[in-house]
Amino acid sequence: MKVFLTGGSGYIGRSTVQALVRRGIEVTALARSERSARTVAGLGATPSRGRSPTPACCGRPQRGPTG
Repeated sequence: MKVFLTGGSGYIGRSTVQALVRRGIEVTALARSERSARTVAGLGATPSRGRSPTPACCGRPQRGPTG
């Protein structure tokens, strides 16, 4: 299973990313800054750089299981 998550480096998002990764779920998380991207990557998720959850930044991961 694949999940795209916004807010993956925030207080609740970090716990969510960790729980999903522990279950073997492939997580891509929106990261607005390089610091957020490092946090997300450190949690085992793939960062997707962008500023807001719009189709321009998030549409690709949402298109289906093959990306």
